Amino acid sequence: MKRIYEAIKTHFPGRKVNRVTSLAHDSVTGAQVVHVILNKTNGDRRAIVVKVGTPSRIAKEVHGYKLLKQYFGNQIPELLHVGKDYIIIQFVREVRATFKELAFDPDHRGIPADQFWEMYQNILKVKQTIWSQTIQEGGRSENSIIRLEMADTVAALSTVFGNEIECPVVIRGKAYPSLRSCIDALNNFLEEDLPWTVLAHGDLKGENILVYKVRRGNRWGVKIIDLEWAGRIDWCEALMRVGKYCSSKTSIVDGTPMYERRDGVITLHYQVRHKEMCRKMQLGARRFGTEFNANILQGKDPDWEKRFDFYLAASFLREIVLLQKRNLAPSLVVPLWGEIVKLVAKHS
Repeated sequence: MKRIYEAIKTHFPGRKVNRVTSLAHDSVTGAQVVHVILNKTNGDRRAIVVKVGTPSRIAKEVHGYKLLKQYFGNQIPELLHVGKDYIIIQFVREVRATFKELAFDPDHRGIPADQFWEMYQNILKVKQTIWSQTIQEGGRSENSIIRLEMADTVAALSTVFGNEIECPVVIRGKAYPSLRSCIDALNNFLEEDLPWTVLAHGDLKGENILVYKVRRGNRWGVKIIDLEWAGRIDWCEALMRVGKYCSSKTSIVDGTPMYERRDGVITLHYQVRHKEMCRKMQLGARRFGTEFNANILQGKDPDWEKRFDFYLAASFLREIVLLQKRNLAPSLVVPLWGEIVKLVAKHS
């Protein structure tokens, strides 16, 4: 927090901090994002967000603002100050919650379900507008999080699973490939040329969409943060990010997930549920993909759903690694394991 207070003192000399709320803290990279309310001066009680990170990550974030501000308009906050290892952005005073938190909460923190669903649909509409204007056949993925993290993910998985990574899997009496086979399939997929690329946020997950109350009327607005992954990317990876609302973070686990190994075969036992809105939003993203391929691409991307599922499976691999690194909910490894092999087997 020391660096955050130094940045505030530099650009708002003499202003005292009224309240600080943490929005994100990455224990692996050390990046921090906080929401700050400054004491009122001359009638101005300014609200800002300060993000501290490595110089390279801050440079990427600033580049993302330049790329996307014209498309998202006031949904992307105004960039006020840029330092070597921080940025300060203009923000709203009261943040109700992130999209992820609202989707998981049965009452959506007091926001009517139809209004929350409309906000999500509007995010997808903005993405359709951007992607329709920037779609290109072929191209290179500039900021694919999945591709950048995959080597580290695979290396860490060997520690998590040991030689059980080589064993075929059975779930509710149905046979599935080993996790090793799935990893090989995902690695081969990630080396393939991209059929289509678009300009995208790159990491528009629910945690990066903040909801606030509009000052006049019973309306709600959104602010989009964390633009460091903005650039050209496979539209299916970008869609997976905005549509992934059924994950270890939103899982409701019934009983205790477990696995047993017998004669070289792993049998997984688990039962996981997700909140209705989480399922609805993920299904909504898939429906968006079907319509985007049919209406914008004229059906020229027949394998889009396979790519969506493979990106989703790869993101679940990453979740397993992060759960282990942070010593969080080890029981969720079994359900993620099961979902990975099912997603890959679906397209075998």
